[in-house]
Amino acid sequence: MLVVLYGCLLILRNGREENFGLSDVIHVALNDEMYAASRSLTDHTKVYFVGNDASGKLLPTLPGGDGFGRSDSSSMGSGDLKPLPSIPRRSRFLTAVHAKMLLFLLATLICMIVHNAYYRYLDGKAPSFSLRTSDSSSWSRNQTVVSDIGTAISYVVQVFLASVISASCVQLYWLAIRSRGHRIAQIDALMSVHTSPFSLLLLRALSASIPVCIVAMLASSASVVSIFAPSAIKLNTNHLQTNDCTVSTPRNLSSIVTPATDNSYLSPMGAVLASGSYLPPVIQCDLGSSSQCSYDLQFVGPGLSCEDVTAISNYTTFANGRQLDITGKINLFQAITIPQDSNLFMQIAVGSWDVKRQLYQASNCTGVSRSYSVTLSKSTTTPYNINVTGNDVLSKIQANETSPPDFESFYMYSILNLMRQMRITIDGGYAPEAVLQVPINMNPTESVAGMPFGDNSGGGLGFYQLDSNITWADNMTQALEVFAQNMTMSLLSQQILNYNSNDPDVLQNVTTTCSTFSPAYEYTPYRLYLTYGVAIGIAAICACWGAIAIAQNGVAENLDFSRILRSILNERLFIAKDGLTNDTRVRADDTVEGKIVPSLL
Repeated sequence: MLVVLYGCLLILRNGREENFGLSDVIHVALNDEMYAASRSLTDHTKVYFVGNDASGKLLPTLPGGDGFGRSDSSSMGSGDLKPLPSIPRRSRFLTAVHAKMLLFLLATLICMIVHNAYYRYLDGKAPSFSLRTSDSSSWSRNQTVVSDIGTAISYVVQVFLASVISASCVQLYWLAIRSRGHRIAQIDALMSVHTSPFSLLLLRALSASIPVCIVAMLASSASVVSIFAPSAIKLNTNHLQTNDCTVSTPRNLSSIVTPATDNSYLSPMGAVLASGSYLPPVIQCDLGSSSQCSYDLQFVGPGLSCEDVTAISNYTTFANGRQLDITGKINLFQAITIPQDSNLFMQIAVGSWDVKRQLYQASNCTGVSRSYSVTLSKSTTTPYNINVTGNDVLSKIQANETSPPDFESFYMYSILNLMRQMRITIDGGYAPEAVLQVPINMNPTESVAGMPFGDNSGGGLGFYQLDSNITWADNMTQALEVFAQNMTMSLLSQQILNYNSNDPDVLQNVTTTCSTFSPAYEYTPYRLYLTYGVAIGIAAICACWGAIAIAQNGVAENLDFSRILRSILNERLFIAKDGLTNDTRVRADDTVEGKIVPSLL
């Protein structure tokens, strides 16, 4: 902003916006005094401007006060303005411009390597909020520092690339005005486009030399490097990191011997029934500073495989089941063991009646062994979650008694026994009565059969509603399978043990991979390589183009004021100076010095 303000002040002081073009240099410098002193001018010669804008001119300051200007004993020296020695074209294989372009390209490669190394160091690391320079590790991971360093490196690269392309543009500029004549206004436009390609003079410059305009625009476009290169790294708030961890998973349940009695698991299973979900699992991954962690398990456990048999079931038999009295009491839920003659498997028939919806459902279920694939996770907002990703049926569970039974068979039996003991009825249209008929020590007792409040979109079999009715799951066949699955998932709560003092554990420790999701830097190398690769490739092509132009020009050129001054202070242009206008065609002659002379072509 300060520079802009200063520039505006200079425009106000000068009375107009000044430009540095060929016509401007001819206007102020192609005069008798400068031409007479042209052979004595050096890069240390002082010049000064006299007169106003319309008739002002540039005068040299020479030693001894010889009439051309002011005397200055310190102004004499050797410099660029002395005539260049005659150098045969194509004789310079490596010039300072060649060296500059090569060094800047090499410096760009070094910057790319440094940029890549820094981003690889940050990749996967958590951001730091410390700016203490004493802690270099955390300081270098601060978001502000990371952004500033990435931007600074890309800006340096931008300068290097722009310098290479700009040097090439200068060589192409001199090649263009050597090749044929151009109007002075066109040459002014070329000089302007070299520093500001996206201007109103671009069309005029294109009519003079398309290559110069293209290369000038490429030099100006080097700024895109500072846009795309820093974007190769970003802060991902859910960056995935993995590490080995020890967790608990169910053992081979069919190999565990259990002496448990019928109602050993009534309490935890009743809790699953009442909640409509599994018991809270113990998630054994460490959150640390992450927002979420998870791990996968695969194990075999009991489950149900059910089919809908509503179409072939008898509702009347279900409604009057359990030898109900004649007071109008009807069944709302009943589960009974299916009689079998051979190939005894654990099977149960379940019926339900939804009073409000007048919906009867019947299902036949078989106890099976399933292969479960689950993902256990927890986060800062969710203390636990089990996502079952697979539950393939392996085999049916035999109902033949063994003494003592294995844990899988007995646990499956306990699930079926819980459903069989549920008695939920309604009497005369009043509120339903839900109890568990549980024989303890051969003496029947009754306790309330708990079910969650809510609607049938939950994960339970049935739900109490605020009007005291019970509504059942829309798809009881599927709900029964989920109910048994929740019973098996409850093993991960570590609340269910094997009632065998010699072998109480149903879980075992295994090593698996834990995944954590936390804020961390993620580096995308191809984005950095692509950005730098394209930019370096374009710069290298421009450098080769510039090298070809140097060979054709016979000398490495520049656009310094001294170079422009030397090109116009020649006899042919001086003789024609009074007739020069912006439409006059001029060209650089075919010498190493490249003197600007009038041209007919």
